[in-house]
Amino acid sequence: MILKKWEANFSNNMLEDHIPELKSLTALKMDWGRNEEFKHIPITNLELSKKLEALSIKHFTEENAPEKIVKLGNSYSINMKDSLMMIEQLENN
Repeated sequence: MILKKWEANFSNNMLEDHIPELKSLTALKMDWGRNEEFKHIPITNLELSKKLEALSIKHFTEENAPEKIVKLGNSYSINMKDSLMMIEQLENN
């Protein structure tokens, strides 16, 4: 029972319940590092991207190389310029 509830709340398994909300977004971006500590992250993000694409939900995904990631305090971020370019691409489509 607990495992079923856990799996039901995976983002990949919740898409169909939120299609109108997802389509109403101005921008949706997902990114991950090439060398993620948890090896499932690149795989599950790619699966999520494929499901979003199949549902015709505009989004942008990116796998970041280590040299592209910048440390900001205790967190990491990609270059802001890249994020702004992604939003511009989505608005032009």
